[in-house]
Amino acid sequence: MNKTGKGGFKKGVSGNSNGRPPKTRALSEALRVKCENSRDALCETLIQIALTGETVTASGEIVTAKLSERIEVIKFLFGQIDGAPPKAKEDEPEENEMTVRVIQEDDENKA
Repeated sequence: MNKTGKGGFKKGVSGNSNGRPPKTRALSEALRVKCENSRDALCETLIQIALTGETVTASGEIVTAKLSERIEVIKFLFGQIDGAPPKAKEDEPEENEMTVRVIQEDDENKA
């Protein structure tokens, strides 16, 4: 055992000699297979929601999306078509942003 006696391990020594187990892809693989067979129907549903705000379920029920949900679907669709927009660096203003510096004089300096 590599414990230091203080509750931790010596610097550079891990308590898990086998490393982290590899991630399983069972869920993503199952979704991929299931969606392959339903791709056209899923696309049609997303487009209906984006354009009309409504879609029809498999049982024939009409479901109405909230405006915020429609906006998210539209963003998702455009993201799939055009790719995600580039993110601005934190210290860089976005294209339509500007930095305004306000300087206020003291009343004593105005005289």
